[in-house]
Amino acid sequence: MLCVMEKIEIALDGRTTGPIELADEEFLRAIVWKRSAPKRIRTAAASGDVEEFLHQWRISLGQRVRGDAQGSGVSWSQAGVDVGKRTDDLVALIEVLSESGRTRGSRKGRRGKSSSGRSRTGNKERLLVNWLEDVRPHGGLSPLEVLALLEVLGQLDVRLSTEALWIVWRRVFEEVIATSAAPAEGDVSSGEFLLAAGELPYLAGLLFDGVKGAGKLSKQGRRVLRDALIEQTDTDGTPDAELVDRLAAWLAPLIRATAAAKRFETELWNGEDVVRFELLIEVAAAMCAPDGKLALSNGSCREPLSMLLCGTEYSGMSKSRPARAYLQSIARRRGGDGETRRGRDKAAITPVSQSDWAQLACMRSDWSRAADTLVVAHHRVKPWIDLTAGGRRLLSGAWDLEISIDGTFVELCDDWECVCWYS
Repeated sequence: MLCVMEKIEIALDGRTTGPIELADEEFLRAIVWKRSAPKRIRTAAASGDVEEFLHQWRISLGQRVRGDAQGSGVSWSQAGVDVGKRTDDLVALIEVLSESGRTRGSRKGRRGKSSSGRSRTGNKERLLVNWLEDVRPHGGLSPLEVLALLEVLGQLDVRLSTEALWIVWRRVFEEVIATSAAPAEGDVSSGEFLLAAGELPYLAGLLFDGVKGAGKLSKQGRRVLRDALIEQTDTDGTPDAELVDRLAAWLAPLIRATAAAKRFETELWNGEDVVRFELLIEVAAAMCAPDGKLALSNGSCREPLSMLLCGTEYSGMSKSRPARAYLQSIARRRGGDGETRRGRDKAAITPVSQSDWAQLACMRSDWSRAADTLVVAHHRVKPWIDLTAGGRRLLSGAWDLEISIDGTFVELCDDWECVCWYS
């Protein structure tokens, strides 16, 4: 009796399904590569040589990313979704690995190899491998966990052993296969959706470039991110008021994806999108209080200030723009810089934005930390107000008002109009 074995092909075109129960060498041989992929990568993969494949893959990666490529900071939206201790542990491990890699890179050629540095990296590497082994019986990884592991693969300074690197590479690749088969339709006002259906496929497509379907996957993610930018902001960059309490968590995937595009020396935005994204970052900066928190935020992002600073950098915003200088002044103050407090810049254009479409207005007296600021979101039955005077927040939240005419209470509706006036 003749048995014909079905040939297994693994690609990112949405047709491969898991789980894929293959030995590592067989798994590597089954990956389908584009003809444009480097020949040495294809040859190593075809022979099932894991060590040589990873060596050639990292060489190719080094040729495709900027020499100063840094991690984009998974912790930006770590608290923007319900992650739990498991994801917190992973992110903490990766942050230590990333920091160790950057420290070792800065010492290269100055003091030679550091045995203590290798020891610390080795310890964290073992913890990372143990983490992956512990979570495997519990099914798939969360989108944020996949993103964190993509960060490990994408950072050239993070040096893992061949065994550990392959464990991470294969596990992430298997998760990306599932991502490529998932529908790219959903709520673009959700930060969680943007992470899972926009940022992840976009970054994975860049990182696994050369695999069949990677380009399509990246374009799919880019389309989701672009739809979010266009559909959820006005032409002046003002975000929809429905986003205001979770703006930081929604912005994080957009900013991280923009950073990834810069690292891979490609463009996420083009044409009018470039201007729209920069204006969005500028409006968000105007909504940032001197304490580094965004107006009317639910606190779902631990580091909105660092996220916004990266947004100003990767959006291409000029260093001389007041919005960027304002955020930097907040960072310096939080860092203990005792700079002299400068007076208000009367010559600068008053930073005010107001959008009927977005149902959101942000009015600042100037770009100083001591500015008077009023943010009004009028998308609900009761307006949301965030008022800061002299750099100190006085009130924030729903304006709990009641209106009566001749003793009769008037029922409020959510059809408000906002008129801004400042002198």
